[in-house]
Amino acid sequence: MRALPWYCTLVSSSFALWPQPKHFEHGSSTVWLSADVQLVHSSRTASNQPLGWLWTTVQQLIRPSHHGASSTIGPVSSEILLQSAFERMKHNVLDQGFVPRKFHPRGAQFEPATHNVKHYIERLVIDEDPQNNLGSTERHDKSEAYTIEISEDGGALIKIASPLGGLHALETFAQLFFAHSSPSAGSYTPYAPLSIKDSPVFEHRGLNLDISRN
Repeated sequence: MRALPWYCTLVSSSFALWPQPKHFEHGSSTVWLSADVQLVHSSRTASNQPLGWLWTTVQQLIRPSHHGASSTIGPVSSEILLQSAFERMKHNVLDQGFVPRKFHPRGAQFEPATHNVKHYIERLVIDEDPQNNLGSTERHDKSEAYTIEISEDGGALIKIASPLGGLHALETFAQLFFAHSSPSAGSYTPYAPLSIKDSPVFEHRGLNLDISRN
């Protein structure tokens, strides 16, 4: 997957997530992502939040516009925003996933058997509520925090306080899955049951561009 950096091949697959979440506990059972997985979005956030700038970013990631093309962005709900990010996650996992051979010694058998009983994630539930308990954060603002829970039987729950946290959560969620070398087998995570809690470390982000050494 594109979201994984090159140096993930040098570390244990159990921690091949970037950015690394603050809290990550996992088991060793296999859960598969259904090709027909559906998003179930429950929101207790005001629907009139100004999310146009966030929607523009997601649109550029999902469907890059042609050179010179422009569009007018109107009011956008968190449901539309998260549904689009969800479709992008499905595309990355189901259509662009990779077989993690470099995470294991040459010749090692690391893939789950395809003839065993499979547990599928059929629904991904996103619970959006400003009052959600998302763990301790250094920031008073919880807008980018999220939690992910995946059970051994295929239950999948993401908790967020705002759509921005949902975007981060779906990027992490996609990195949990690998493609099977058998094309018809689908994509799986070997980490169930798992629990992830994450939030920004710093209150502000910055970029230092040194233009004197071109």
